[in-house]
Amino acid sequence: MAPKLPSKINKPVTEDRPTNWFGRIVTSIIIGPVLVLSSALYRPLFIVLTLGVTGVANHEFHNLIKILFTGSAKKSHSLTVINQICATQISLTACLTASLEYTTFSFLGCFLFLVIYHLVYTSVKEKDNIHIDNFLHIGGCLIGWVWIVMGLGILNILQKTHPCLSSLAIDCVVCADTFAMLIGRPLGKHKISPIISPKKSWEGLIGGTVIGALFNTGLMMFLRIWLHHIPQYEPLNLFLVSLSGCFIEQFGDLLQSYLKRIGRVKDSGTAIPGHGGFLDRICGVLFVAPLFYFLTRTGVLPPETHIIPR
Repeated sequence: MAPKLPSKINKPVTEDRPTNWFGRIVTSIIIGPVLVLSSALYRPLFIVLTLGVTGVANHEFHNLIKILFTGSAKKSHSLTVINQICATQISLTACLTASLEYTTFSFLGCFLFLVIYHLVYTSVKEKDNIHIDNFLHIGGCLIGWVWIVMGLGILNILQKTHPCLSSLAIDCVVCADTFAMLIGRPLGKHKISPIISPKKSWEGLIGGTVIGALFNTGLMMFLRIWLHHIPQYEPLNLFLVSLSGCFIEQFGDLLQSYLKRIGRVKDSGTAIPGHGGFLDRICGVLFVAPLFYFLTRTGVLPPETHIIPR
């Protein structure tokens, strides 16, 4: 029997849980600078951090998929381990080769392995009793690989080829979310989508985009003065890129809110105090990093002024 998906978006059962503002602020103060500076200066640390985040976020997404399809994240499935192994393989390829082509080949190889494993598992373990939820789990794995693993893989590729843009992508997520909240709470009157995310407003989105872009531009110029060897763009290019990043980042946050609303959960996990899971925090950068990569590959963005020594 096929699993029953929700026929409508419901109110999360934990929506009224109070937000841990102290934990959220302290965590942001600690994690934010570490990610930005490691992205700009020290690639080995950045690789370790992104590999860990990829594994945890992919696991959180897989649990969310199990909630959507089976009603519980605690129900084990044989594809869970295979999903994590393949996600690690794809992420390692992106980190070690810094090539989207090789990462894509790794993705296709893992997809082939997943299909073969599913066919063998079905033939040996289930025999004549074929369940559609196995097929749905494969689809969930593929969505997680495309969205999370490839998204963070592209961020790693950017960190190798355009360190300024990888730092800027992280800044866009932090600043856009922060300023959208600070502006939207007192001034937000027009809701973007009351059903998906009742606290998000158009005033917050516009304010977070514009002020976040201005703050990012000033921050990157400060880093250019403080860290003399960091690659950089001209202020106007920085502002325009930040503006596009801060804008599209908030729609990644809306997509994550939509998935959690369907699954009737407040957060994708509890790994980050005050923030929820890793997926709750990186959902925006999964939109920003591919955008920045596309801008560099199409020649819309000029080369950085000089390359950071490795």
